[in-house]
Amino acid sequence: MVDIRNLTEGKMNLEEELARLKEDNKTVTSHLDALEQSFAELREKGEVALKQASSRTSSNDHTAVKSIIQPLFCQLCGIDCSRSKKVHVAVLAAVKPLDSGEPLELTAEGVEIWHPNWLGQVDDKLNTKFIEEVAERVYNNEKSQRELTQVKNIPDKSFNLPIITECAKTYFRSIHKRASELQTEQGVRKAKQRLEYGRQCTRHSTVAAVRRKVALQYKQDSGHKGAAALIETDLGSDVLTCNDSDVSKDTLERRKLAEVGKSANKVVGHAWQSIDYVAFLRWLSFCALKQQQDVNKPSSGSMRNADDELQRKRRKTTKKFHKRVFDVSPKHLNHNPPQPKATIFKSMVDETWHAKNPDMEVVEGVDWLKGFYSTLRQGEIFDADATYLKELKEWLEAGMCMSSESEDDTVDI
Repeated sequence: MVDIRNLTEGKMNLEEELARLKEDNKTVTSHLDALEQSFAELREKGEVALKQASSRTSSNDHTAVKSIIQPLFCQLCGIDCSRSKKVHVAVLAAVKPLDSGEPLELTAEGVEIWHPNWLGQVDDKLNTKFIEEVAERVYNNEKSQRELTQVKNIPDKSFNLPIITECAKTYFRSIHKRASELQTEQGVRKAKQRLEYGRQCTRHSTVAAVRRKVALQYKQDSGHKGAAALIETDLGSDVLTCNDSDVSKDTLERRKLAEVGKSANKVVGHAWQSIDYVAFLRWLSFCALKQQQDVNKPSSGSMRNADDELQRKRRKTTKKFHKRVFDVSPKHLNHNPPQPKATIFKSMVDETWHAKNPDMEVVEGVDWLKGFYSTLRQGEIFDADATYLKELKEWLEAGMCMSSESEDDTVDI
């Protein structure tokens, strides 16, 4: 009897414990459900934020859209789209909003000319209308083309109105930055310097590529190793715009004597470079031009016509090569040392300069360059270069490489 009572009490205790465990399980399950719901909400918010961030920063991933938007900005503002992209931003930045506050005006021919406020915010009422006009034109033009021709100028991933709108806003901000910069004298000066610096980089790259090609051929013909290693983009002379108001009288006189015209650029060399290195670079440029002239000559085996008989009777003349730039006086050379990253061989550096700048790192080698200037014969370089090299040699031998009269050609970016 006692055993039965004990079993009954034990069963009741177990049932109570089981009920308590079930209740606890429900509570835990409820908490888990709440956590899962919270996690799902957070994940959804994160995905939305990620998409928004992607749309804000993805204009560089939609190059096709950018290539359409940028000229469209010019077109809507009545600007010639055939000019270079660098000019587009500067010309667009000069567009002013209308005094009436209207976003556009109509010409006599009925053409709409838009006048955004570049100094305002991209989301201003006036600018919002302009951005919407750009985005809708791009989207609708692409849509019509796809329907009519089945041709896609814009990839599917970019063919989205919000993405196109964001790309338009990104380009607007670029012009806003330039327009804001041009409001101060310092900003105008920096913009001018940046433009000149860009031109220099382009010229340096072009000249270096041409010279390197000839240097490789020279190495093959002469057996002189390291010829191409002497050609560094950052070591080229600075080819600068020659503004009459910004240069000395002797520079203007040198331009006149060179007979290159008032639009010619001036060449500013580097005082640290040896006469042999400068002569080698000038020789490479001359050879490159001569090779180009030879390539452009008509082939001797080409078909002749009746006019050739008259041409054959003409007196044969030797074609002269002329430069389209001119050198400034050695006293106006750039006295800054070369870029630290460049490999400078000892034979490239003027001995006087190196003696006064012993910390300048140089590398042994390319010994054949020593004395290169003295091996040049008449007709192997431009006449103007021969005259300049003679002047430079005298200036270097006089130990003047450490003195200068700057024409303020330094570009500070």
